[in-house]
Amino acid sequence: MRIAILTSSYPRYPGDGTAPFIKSFAENYAKLGHLVYVIVPYDPAVNGDNDLENVQVIRYRYIWPNSLSLMGHAQSLKGDARLSALSFLLLPFFLFFGIIALYRVCREKKIDVIHANWVLPNGPIALVVSRLLKIPYVLSLHGSDIYVSQKNPAFSRVSRSVFDGASSVTACSRELKEAAVRLGSNEEKTYLLAWGADPEKFSPSNYSIDLRNKFGIAESEILVIAVGRLVYKKGFNILISAWKKVYEQFPTSRLIIGGGGPLQEALEQKAKELHIDGSIFFSGRINWQEMPTYLASADIFVLPSVKDEHGNMDGLPTVLLEAMSSGTACIASEIGGVPLVIEDGKNGILVQEKSSDQLSDSLINVIKNDPLRQELKDSARNSILLEHNWLNVARKLVGLFSSAIEKNKSTRRPKRLGVLYRKKYIELYLKKKPPLNTRNVLDVGCFDGDSVSFLGIQNHIAVDLDPEPIHSNIHYVKADGCNLPFSKGSFDTVFALDVIEHIQNDRQFTGQLKDALAPGGRLILTTPSEKIRLYPWFLTKWISHKWGHDLRMGYTRDQLVEYFSGEGFAVQIQPWSAKQYRIWYLFARFLLQIFPTRIMKWVENMAEKDSQNQDSENGFWIVEATREN
Repeated sequence: MRIAILTSSYPRYPGDGTAPFIKSFAENYAKLGHLVYVIVPYDPAVNGDNDLENVQVIRYRYIWPNSLSLMGHAQSLKGDARLSALSFLLLPFFLFFGIIALYRVCREKKIDVIHANWVLPNGPIALVVSRLLKIPYVLSLHGSDIYVSQKNPAFSRVSRSVFDGASSVTACSRELKEAAVRLGSNEEKTYLLAWGADPEKFSPSNYSIDLRNKFGIAESEILVIAVGRLVYKKGFNILISAWKKVYEQFPTSRLIIGGGGPLQEALEQKAKELHIDGSIFFSGRINWQEMPTYLASADIFVLPSVKDEHGNMDGLPTVLLEAMSSGTACIASEIGGVPLVIEDGKNGILVQEKSSDQLSDSLINVIKNDPLRQELKDSARNSILLEHNWLNVARKLVGLFSSAIEKNKSTRRPKRLGVLYRKKYIELYLKKKPPLNTRNVLDVGCFDGDSVSFLGIQNHIAVDLDPEPIHSNIHYVKADGCNLPFSKGSFDTVFALDVIEHIQNDRQFTGQLKDALAPGGRLILTTPSEKIRLYPWFLTKWISHKWGHDLRMGYTRDQLVEYFSGEGFAVQIQPWSAKQYRIWYLFARFLLQIFPTRIMKWVENMAEKDSQNQDSENGFWIVEATREN
C-alpha cells in the first residue's frame, strides 16, 4: 500500500518535539511493509528529516520569504487559543500550494490512500485532491482543529464538507468525536482511536542519575515532571497552585516543568509569589531525543490539562502515553482522551480538571505510598506493551485504509454534470407535455441508462456500444445505433439524448430511430445547436471538444427538420437555451470535485431556472417526432 500522510506539522530536525506522533505514524506504517510519503509545509528550521526507511518527507513552500512560513508546526495559533492575523493572510497560499504538492505526490507515486491530519487546515487540501484523483482519504482529529472549526461559521462549513468526503474519521477523545458529529461528521464512520507510544524508545531503562544530578536532585528525592507547551490549556498554573501544598509536606520533592511557550514568565512569577520557586525547575523546551531520559528518571508524571476559557483543550497528549511507557506513575486530568488510556487507580490516577486540591491530594498520596506508586508504574508500562503502542495504532489505521480503498473501488463512479442537468431538464419538459406511453421504451446511446431513470418504469431497453449496467430494471443491449437489432415499430417511446452529434452517419442513425417507433409512438431527441455559446465564449470550441463533439458542434433547426420530417411524421423542435448551465458550467465542473453534493443540487436548480426561459439558439434543441397512426 502506498500511503500519503498529509500534515501541517512534522519534526523538523533531530530532537524536535513538534508532532512526533506523525512521525510515529509514518515509521509504523513502514514497519508494516507500506511505502509512506509525508507531505508537510516547509519551515526555516528544517535540518534533515528523511531519516526513516521507506518513508519520504516532501516539504512544500507556500510563501516567500522563508521568515513568513508560519503555518503549521504549532506557530499559527496564539497561545493555542486563536489564529494570528497573519495566518488568515497566509491561508490561501497554504491551501493552494498544499493542493499542488499533494496532487503531484499522489500522481507521481500512485498513492492508494491519503491519511489527512487535522480537519483544518489540511482537510480541504485532502478533499480537493481526493475529488480530482478519486483517491480516498481517512481523517484524524487532534483537538485544536476542531476548536478552530467550531469558532468560525465559515470554517464550520468547510469542515462539514471535509467530513462528508472522508472515508472515515478518527478522534482521540469522546469530546472530539462528539464535536465532529455536531459539525457534520457521520457518526457511523467516526471512530474513537487512542494514540500510542513506542515501548522500545520509551522504557524504564532510560533512567539516568546524571539527569537528576543536572538539576541537583538526589536519587532518594521524589522527582515530579510535567511536559508541554506553556499555554493555557496545559493547566500548568493549576499544577503550580497544587505544588505549594505538596512542597509543604515533602520539602525535598522537586518539580520539573518542561517546555517553552508564551506563559513561561507568568508561571515563573506565580511560583515566586507562592515561595516555591526553589523547588520548581523550568527546563525550557526539551529535545525530543532526551525526552525518554526525562520521563524515565521521574517518579511521577503529571498531566494537568484543562479546557481553557476559549473552550480549547487537548485531545490525547502523546507525552502521557510516553510517560506510561517509561514506567512512570501518572496523574492526569480526567479530560479529552485521557480516560481512554488511564483506568483510575489501576494504571494511573485521574483528577478533576482545574482542581488544584484534588491534584495536590493525589500527588501527596502517590508520593507517600511506595507500593501504590510502584503498582501504577508497572501497570502503566503493561498498558503500552499490550495495547496502546504505535504498532497497534498503525494496524487499526491501515485497516481503515484498506476498507476505504475497497469502498472507493466498488462505489466511486464519475459524476457527470451534463447527464444530471439534462435528466432534470427533460423531466421538467415532459411534465408540460402529454403523458408518454411507457409500455415499450428504448434509450439509444444510454451509457448507464441513468438519463431516463426518472420515468420510474419497471422495464425498458437501453442500447450503447459499451453499456455500463447500474439499474436492475433496465435491459442493457450492446449494439450500434446505426444498426439497431429490433423489428420495425417495436417501441412506443424512443430516447436519443445528446447522441446524434457523435454519430458519423447521422442520417442512417435518424432512420433507425424513426423505424423503431410504433404507430403513435414518440421520439425525444436532444442535441446542441450549431450556434452554441459557452462561457467564456472563447473556450466554446475547447469545451465542445472535451464533450466529444469532434464531428460537429451541433445542428441548425433546418437540418433537424429535414432529418426528422417526412411522410407519416409530425415534428416539433423546441429551442433549449440552457443559459444558466452554459454560464456556470466550467465553474461548477471545477467545484464538483470539492463539493459534489452541493454542486449537483445547484445544477438541478439551474435546470429548473432554464426550463422557464427556453427561447435561444445558443444552447440546445429538443426534437419531438411523432409517428402518425
